[in-house]
Amino acid sequence: MSTSHGYSTIVGWAREAVVSAPTWPAAAAAAVTTMIPALNVDSGDGITIALNSSVEQGYGLASQDILAKAPTLRWTSALRYQGYEQILASALGFMARRIGATNMPETIAAGVFRHLIEVDPRLATSEAWAFGDGFRFGTEVNFGQRKVRRGTAAIARQVSVWEHLSTMVDRLTLTGSLERVTCEVQLRSYSLSRASAVNTAAILTALPLASAPQVLFRHGVLRLGTFSTVTPLGSGNEVGVTDWQLVIDNRLRGVPGPRTALAPEEFEKEGLAEITLAVTLPRYTSDQRFTDWTTPTVLFADLKMTGPNIPGTSTSYQCNVYFPSLVLTEVTSPVQGAQVPGMTHQATMRVPTAAPAGFPTMARLGSLAVELRSGQASHPLL
Repeated sequence: MSTSHGYSTIVGWAREAVVSAPTWPAAAAAAVTTMIPALNVDSGDGITIALNSSVEQGYGLASQDILAKAPTLRWTSALRYQGYEQILASALGFMARRIGATNMPETIAAGVFRHLIEVDPRLATSEAWAFGDGFRFGTEVNFGQRKVRRGTAAIARQVSVWEHLSTMVDRLTLTGSLERVTCEVQLRSYSLSRASAVNTAAILTALPLASAPQVLFRHGVLRLGTFSTVTPLGSGNEVGVTDWQLVIDNRLRGVPGPRTALAPEEFEKEGLAEITLAVTLPRYTSDQRFTDWTTPTVLFADLKMTGPNIPGTSTSYQCNVYFPSLVLTEVTSPVQGAQVPGMTHQATMRVPTAAPAGFPTMARLGSLAVELRSGQASHPLL
């Protein structure tokens, strides 16, 4: 008999097979191929039970019924410069095949590729690739081919492997602190099995660990300024922060239906995704952000994180986050004892009416874009 230990837990996730018609759930689980260096893991069966009483006897509850099964999974890991392309693309939802004449991912140099991941208003397989997405139909994708933004998650717990089928990213949180930059992923899934034939304990224990360098807090530079289509952000817009947090809340909803019995139907966004940014500054030195908040002033920002060189190249890893348009929703500077007061900003993202100066050309002018430069050559959604 095995006993579960946290230090022996193994987490993996892989995007599920591409389909050419709306499909839910996946016909088969995807085999995970890389171990995620998880710091903590929380998995739940998501069972809703109704406890029934009866007038026929007075001793207590008479029966119980399972009304729904909606498994969830959450893990936190140290963000790395490579290996997160698929999970980020599944969270945001979109990456073009071409932007103008530029193939995506773009080849920057031998062994160096640039991915630009953008927000899609829908995440279900009801969404097919379109001509405006930069594909050559019939060669690169088939007519009617769907965007698949779901995957299989597998957790080796020693006692058994917990396999979540058809997981979708409900919420993704990137947090920068002095210790590290972390990525917390919250998933909702179609089902949870502890008897996987695809992702077995032997397979998971043999997985290679994600080996790309960690994204560190000191790698990042945050710039914030008044929105402009003419003047790009510069060194004068750099904001020294003690920590920051980006939250992408897709607000997914899926309830049991006649076709799925107790399991949820395919998840979809309940309205627009909510994308927020919080930053903490070590010093209160200016009233400008209070003015921007109370006016309110439309701002734009970017967060650029640069790591070591990609192996075999002279080009650095990069993870850049672009905020084309935002407004501050709260600015505070609390006084706590005799220490120097700091300052906090809370902001929410908007969709700009025009492209901000200095930002990379986007296929869709949306509320957020994530740019990755790594050694990963394949498109994350194909």
